[in-house]
Amino acid sequence: MQDLQTKFIDYLRFEKRYSPHTILAYEKDLGQFAFFIAETYETLIIEKVKRTHIRSWMANLSAQKDKSKRYCRARPGNPNYN
Repeated sequence: MQDLQTKFIDYLRFEKRYSPHTILAYEKDLGQFAFFIAETYETLIIEKVKRTHIRSWMANLSAQKDKSKRYCRARPGNPNYN
């Protein structure tokens, strides 16, 4: 995965000329995706990732985001706390 990730980041940096902040965001996302794939599917080879694996990761991110929002709303320090 690292070789593919490096090639992609180099493409964004040198061909697309994306900003350093955008490149850092892509690197972070790719790292999180690689971790998710390794943890969830254990033996899945990155070259064999399918659309369903990506959608599974996106659903997982969405669930984490929703959980975080619920936690923030439920905190007594939050002005919207009920």
